[in-house]
Amino acid sequence: MNAQRTPSPRMRRRLATPSGFVAEVCLGHFHAPSTSRFAALDSAPIRRPLHRWRVVRLRPARITGGQRYAVRMEMDSTAVIAVAAAVGGLAAGIGLIVFTERQGLRGKERGSSRKCVDCRGAGRVACGFCRGSGLIGFDEDNMQTCTYCDGKGTIVCKNCEGSGAQPQYLDRLSPEDFMD
Repeated sequence: MNAQRTPSPRMRRRLATPSGFVAEVCLGHFHAPSTSRFAALDSAPIRRPLHRWRVVRLRPARITGGQRYAVRMEMDSTAVIAVAAAVGGLAAGIGLIVFTERQGLRGKERGSSRKCVDCRGAGRVACGFCRGSGLIGFDEDNMQTCTYCDGKGTIVCKNCEGSGAQPQYLDRLSPEDFMD
């Protein structure tokens, strides 16, 4: 028989748990029967005191009125921040496309007086496959015309697209480059 004694209020403690509950625990005084080998011979078993903390009551922590509103304000400010981030990202994306389009139009209007650094103003560069000869092969008996430049030995400059003028940096970009 385990007899229990009600602990005094001084022996009660309140502990806050990580999950937001308050556990009220107390130091209980319990008696457990002895487990000696002579227990069967004794008419009354020997009882030893055991002191353990046990949970008396588990309840949610008290929330004051100000804390309730603080939680609601936190949810509202989180939602506002998320919407503001989405709108800002959308505006930045559209702004980047509009900016590159305008720079491309201004570049065409303004023109460029500098010569292209790749072709030096000629608009054509030597073919990289045949190295400007127009023929590809390992020896003189098996030479074939270059399929990349069609035997001309030069190709259109990819930097200036054959104009011979050096484009400005933003003039090279188009909104289609950002759509991929």
